[in-house]
Amino acid sequence: MSSKLRAKDIMSREVIGVDKDESIERVIHLMEKERITKFPVLEDGKLIGLVSDEEIVDKLGSVRTRTITPSALHVSSIMIRDFFSVTTEEEVSRIVERAKLGGIGIFPVLEDGRLAGVITKSDLLQLVKSDKKLGEIMITPVKSVAPDDRIVHARRIMVDNGIERLPVLKEGKVEGIIAAMDLALFLYEFRMRVENKYQQARLDGLLVEHAMKRDIEKASRDMSAKEAAELMQRENVGCLPIVDVSGKIEGMVTRTDLIKEIENS
Repeated sequence: MSSKLRAKDIMSREVIGVDKDESIERVIHLMEKERITKFPVLEDGKLIGLVSDEEIVDKLGSVRTRTITPSALHVSSIMIRDFFSVTTEEEVSRIVERAKLGGIGIFPVLEDGRLAGVITKSDLLQLVKSDKKLGEIMITPVKSVAPDDRIVHARRIMVDNGIERLPVLKEGKVEGIIAAMDLALFLYEFRMRVENKYQQARLDGLLVEHAMKRDIEKASRDMSAKEAAELMQRENVGCLPIVDVSGKIEGMVTRTDLIKEIENS
């Protein structure tokens, strides 16, 4: 990768930001419409934080907020205030090294102190040129859940392991994926349709199959990192289950795993 490549060369300039006083309900509608999971938070046009699907899930699933509607919960109450930003002239190699560490996958890009764009892990996938096979990169063993596992169990696995997505397996075969975004959208609908006094009791009975995504992209262990990066960027997916010819899972590859294959020269 050329050391002369700068943030301004690959950043997305059409940024969808949210005001700190916006309701979580509004953010959820944006997530669903735009298929975006992370947003810059603004106050009078100035960047002051980030908000993601994970913070929304935590808030909507909290016992402390079960009597409050999503329209009454504001972005300022859940946003991340400690975040990593770069300037338009920042070398992309430094951003890549930061992205390899994991964490929230969005990097605000500033110009003269104002938000000029963002770089996401999806934007960085275009830099993956490795022919290494996914069989050499994939994560194994894989943290997973079953369709009849409880949603609260799936969320606990995500939190305890610092991951955003879990494959849903039935007899070893991939039935779907459940991600933080799926949980955020599902919990919002749940909170809107179930009376407050019944929410906690019913929440404990909600199953993964109620919220998971079934129509997903998969890959084989012989696919190259470059091919996987192109597929993930084209289909806007954050992970690929690696399956054998019978459909049984062998491993998982995430955007972060592929970004680790970017060579900084």
